[in-house]
Amino acid sequence: MENKKLVKASLALSSTYLYINIGIFVSIFGNIMKTYSSNGAVMTNLIYLIPNLTVIPFIFIGGKLCSWFSKKTLLVIGLSIFSLAGAGTLLFENIYYVLAMRALLGVGMGILYPLARALAVQYFDGEERASMLGIMQATACGIGVLLALASGRIAVVDYHYALFLYLIALPIALLAFLALPKDEPEKKLYQHAAKEEKMQKFSSSYYYFLAAVFFLSVILVINQLKMGVFVTTEQLGTPMQIGIGSATVFVAGFLSGMLFGKIYTKIERYTIALGCCLLGTGYVIYYFTYSITGVYLACATAGAAVGLIQPYFTARVAVLVPKERATMAITYLGVVYSLAYFLASYIIPMIESLFNVTTARGSYLLFGVIALIGFVVSIVCTLLSQSSQKKADNVA
Repeated sequence: MENKKLVKASLALSSTYLYINIGIFVSIFGNIMKTYSSNGAVMTNLIYLIPNLTVIPFIFIGGKLCSWFSKKTLLVIGLSIFSLAGAGTLLFENIYYVLAMRALLGVGMGILYPLARALAVQYFDGEERASMLGIMQATACGIGVLLALASGRIAVVDYHYALFLYLIALPIALLAFLALPKDEPEKKLYQHAAKEEKMQKFSSSYYYFLAAVFFLSVILVINQLKMGVFVTTEQLGTPMQIGIGSATVFVAGFLSGMLFGKIYTKIERYTIALGCCLLGTGYVIYYFTYSITGVYLACATAGAAVGLIQPYFTARVAVLVPKERATMAITYLGVVYSLAYFLASYIIPMIESLFNVTTARGSYLLFGVIALIGFVVSIVCTLLSQSSQKKADNVA
């Protein structure tokens, strides 16, 4: 492999696109809502939602394209589309043009989803792979913090200028082009396994894992949807303090992401139990707090959970499937994660109504308890799996 440090830096930065989008867009969405309010609530909300509609099919398409094209080439193309579509939104204020650019942004994000993760799985093994996945998550969180702060500052002058921040993805694309080794399309790379791959199906464990990813991802979205509402309705702080809370989530995610490799190497499958425990604890803290300091503590705890849970998803996939099928497995993981993110705004109210929860405080308690149940379930499942494995080894 060429300069390993540059390769790692390139992969880490290439995985930040989602947090680039969140960091920039969340800070200016209020301004955008005002600008296009005359077009009605449905159209203005679509500006936020439409990338989620295009990202899902293009995650799948991007994964399939890896069979025929170099991941490096697709990565550069995806970053370029993402960058130019994001920045291109500022050229015209016609809402249909803006929607088209946002849809194109989702196309770029969809193509990108499996690529950096698949390359990390392809290039690295064992502890180094886990460390790389953690660094990728940490870098994404760090970029998210910086761009959220920068976007908010720039938006004070004119929110349109904040969209120029999407152009940060162009030098990242250039770095990927220069630093990453040339890789073969998967049809050629894994030619020796081509016949087996056609016949081989993913194990039932993988599909159970995807189901768990879906439900856990829905729970992860709670904090994005509820934190600002919670602080506002409970009169615990100002919009600036809500911004600090969001930044706290990113910073905690950055720190736990940096530690992910060491944690995963030591406790392996129990990492997800730790993540669920932190997430549930963070949500329960929200329920009991009546101060902004408590909110910050809850944000930090939940953010630390995100920094462990998200890289764990990819690390676990790499264990559950053969290496030659890792890209498609990560692709399906991306589809499930994106579906959960998109459907969460419908699923969460359904669960809340089922338990007669009507406040953000109550919602945090409900989903905190669910996350803590997930903590117990994950430990039990891991123990049972280890017991079964020991029996199988003894028989062998």
